[in-house]
Amino acid sequence: WAIERGAVDWHQAEVLTRRYVHDTVHGTQKRKRMELTLSCGNVITVDEVLLATGFGKKRPGGALITNLVETFGLPVSEFCGFPIVD
Repeated sequence: WAIERGAVDWHQAEVLTRRYVHDTVHGTQKRKRMELTLSCGNVITVDEVLLATGFGKKRPGGALITNLVETFGLPVSEFCGFPIVD
C-alpha cells in the first residue's frame, strides 16, 4: 500500500557502499541521512532503510497452505494469497 501511494520507494538491489551525509539549511546542520550506492547502479539518499525478506506475489507453501485456506476459509492477502494473521 505504501509503495502504491508513493510513500515508500522500492529498490531491489544490494547496497555496495554507504556514507553519511548531512542536510544543511542556511549553514545549519539539519539532519543526518545516508547515501547508498546500489548494485543496480543507482545512488540514493535516504532517511531510513526498510528491509523485507520473504516471497514474491505467489503463495508459498504449495498444497499445504492451499488446503488450510480452503478447509478453514482463511482470509488471504490480495497481494500474495498468503493467509492474513491477526
